[in-house]
Amino acid sequence: MTGRDVKNVMSTILIVDDSAVARQVLREMLAEVAGAEVVGEFASAAPAIESLRGNPPDIVLLDIQLVDGSGLEVLREVRANHQRTKVLMFTNHAEEVYRKRCLRAGAHGFYDKKSDLQALRQDLHRLAAPRRESGSGPTGRGA
Repeated sequence: MTGRDVKNVMSTILIVDDSAVARQVLREMLAEVAGAEVVGEFASAAPAIESLRGNPPDIVLLDIQLVDGSGLEVLREVRANHQRTKVLMFTNHAEEVYRKRCLRAGAHGFYDKKSDLQALRQDLHRLAAPRRESGSGPTGRGA
């Protein structure tokens, strides 16, 4: 390998949402995001947490309501054991009380499924892009 060879580094993304339709929309959106690689999808908290423990991704797209529990359980696991992983909440439960609770618990961003898809897309483009400086984060709601 010469000094001019460049290896593309992908940002790994885990999708955790109880809705198969939402997971599909996110997958399709992420296919358009340069530098993003979906490494797993889960509808429930327990297998998502197990996956995090084995191979933490760079980003978790997380719903609050899951098949067997709350996305807050997954968020707590990430914050306790995988501080470099960014959690972006993407939910129908967009009430202010949930937004505050998630951001206080360590979510990097909070997005309403009904109205914030474009903001989520923009922030994912920014987060998955090669870093030029440390500490840059989403500019969308909640960051």
